[in-house]
Amino acid sequence: MLLNYDRYVQLGGTLTATEYPTYEIICETTLKTLSGGKFPGTEKTEMCMMLLLNAYQKADNMPPESRATSVSNDGVSVSYSVTETPSGVIIEATDRIKIILASEGINTSSALGVRHRV
Repeated sequence: MLLNYDRYVQLGGTLTATEYPTYEIICETTLKTLSGGKFPGTEKTEMCMMLLLNAYQKADNMPPESRATSVSNDGVSVSYSVTETPSGVIIEATDRIKIILASEGINTSSALGVRHRV
C-alpha cells in the first residue's frame, strides 16, 4: 500500500474508510503502470496518489460523458457546454503525475494505456 488511510485523511482525503481500499488499489495500479514500478520519494509518491485518488473520486461523481451537446425542437434550440468529463479528469491527473515522475528521472513514455496530450 503506497498510501494508508490514516495518512490519506491527514492529507485532506474525504473518502470513507469503506470506500478507500477500492480506490487505493486502482490508484496504486495506475501509478505503478505510469512509473514502471519506480517511485519517487515518499512525499512525491503520496502527492501522486492524492492526485489520482481525488481524480477518480471526482470522475465517479460526475455525470456520464455521453450526453447531448445541443438539442433542437420546433425551432427552439438548447446547447449544453461540457468543459470537463470523467475521462478528462483522469487524463489531467495522469499528465500531472508524469511531470512529477519525469522530474525524478522516471520515464513514463512506455506506460500502457495512457494517452499523451499533443
